[in-house]
Amino acid sequence: MSVVVTSIVETVLKEASERIVRKVSEGKKLTSSEILILLMDNMYKSIVGMIKATNDRIDGVVSMVKATNDRINSLNESVVGMIKATNDRINSLNESVVSMVKATNDRIDSLNERIDSLNERINGLNDMIKTTNSRIDDLKESINTRINSLEKRVDSLAEDVKALKIEVSSIKSDIINLLKEKIIKS
Repeated sequence: MSVVVTSIVETVLKEASERIVRKVSEGKKLTSSEILILLMDNMYKSIVGMIKATNDRIDGVVSMVKATNDRINSLNESVVGMIKATNDRINSLNESVVSMVKATNDRIDSLNERIDSLNERINGLNDMIKTTNSRIDDLKESINTRINSLEKRVDSLAEDVKALKIEVSSIKSDIINLLKEKIIKS
């Protein structure tokens, strides 16, 4: 549903911006709401760009994790081969094999530590992604609050303009009546 809303917002902002640009190219003045629409379109494009950049960074991290997993798999295969060779040697050289097994176990422990370290890094990246998403949500809420505030101000200004029109019309009628009285007296 949010994809549909995003698509609708994008389309509406694009069409409104194009209409406003045509109006400017015709030399007409912009209203406050038209300026607001241009600002919203610009902010929307910035947000979309930030989201795309974040997604690109996430894709890069995923690629790095896949490459690391491939390297770990390759190392695991290598370790498995070494363990098999070590087991074959156990039958013929018991004392030398004990030291080789110890070395192999040390390497496995080192790999496990590296895997744990990578898991911690992945968790850190996930936390960063959550933080970024939270910041995007906060920005969205702030923008919506600003939009609502501006809508109230525009409504208030519209009421003020309407009241001024009524007063101007009344003054105009009074002046016409005074002029008619002067003409009739003359």
